[in-house]
Amino acid sequence: MASKLPPLRPILYAIPAIAAATVASYITVKVRRYPLIVETKTITNSLADSHSLTKVVNPKHHQVLSDTRTIVLSKEQVGEMKDEEILSRMVRGFYSGWSFFPEKCLVRTLWEVGWGSMIRCEFVGQIPYNQSPHLASPSSLTRTVLPPKGFMLFGRNFMVLDSYILPGQETQKTLPIFAKRRAELLATFPELSSNPIEEPNPEPVAQHGQQSSYVDIAYGSNLHGCHFAGIHRFEVTRLPQTPPNPQDPGKEGEGTVEINYSSASCDPNSDVMVFGEGIARFHRLYALVLFVDCVDEVLRC
Repeated sequence: MASKLPPLRPILYAIPAIAAATVASYITVKVRRYPLIVETKTITNSLADSHSLTKVVNPKHHQVLSDTRTIVLSKEQVGEMKDEEILSRMVRGFYSGWSFFPEKCLVRTLWEVGWGSMIRCEFVGQIPYNQSPHLASPSSLTRTVLPPKGFMLFGRNFMVLDSYILPGQETQKTLPIFAKRRAELLATFPELSSNPIEEPNPEPVAQHGQQSSYVDIAYGSNLHGCHFAGIHRFEVTRLPQTPPNPQDPGKEGEGTVEINYSSASCDPNSDVMVFGEGIARFHRLYALVLFVDCVDEVLRC
């Protein structure tokens, strides 16, 4: 006697509910790990006034969907890490964590079916996307050294647009692969010796009265009538030492480290908000779990 199969329709109805519950549980667990994360619907002053945003990504000063996530870590948590290592860990955690995995699969699929050019990263005045040095996989990122300015990441959908490391906060390391590809870039584009990509960065706008180290990673395009562009800024600010504990006057106060992840998205060719409120809410939630992955990587031994 043939076994009776369960009705198919209830199973099909249950799949989206199970998937939604799984995603909700994942997000809840991730976010609860760091209750001290502060979210705002603005970007840091340093990004708002930056060359990356005002001259490259959004030179027409159109409406911007902006948000920032911040957490302050103790000196004990950060240890002896320099700013460049903290930023490198943030970038690696952002792109190598489980939260980014679905987007990575989507990007790879689009390139495999021939639609990758629709989401490529390319801006007026920057190196052509198909001639820039390219890191094909998040595994190419290290925990100690940032990829140089001008490098394309992961299917050429992200570009290291700018970076600044405070004096004395570099890791003093150079990866041969970065040096080799940078030399090839300059050999192909000798005019870059006078391009802003090669010039020293101006002093960044102070955060809390302190200077910051940062790296800017752009996405989208302002070419070919594209209507989506934006920038991720990962930022590290060394805050002043706290006053000594009055209950333990023999113990000096400790400096703390603030890390930020800011995002700014716009329509570079039309002065309209790039997303509606519903998608904007999803974007902010997605950005939050990505930031949790950044913090996880910074604190991982």
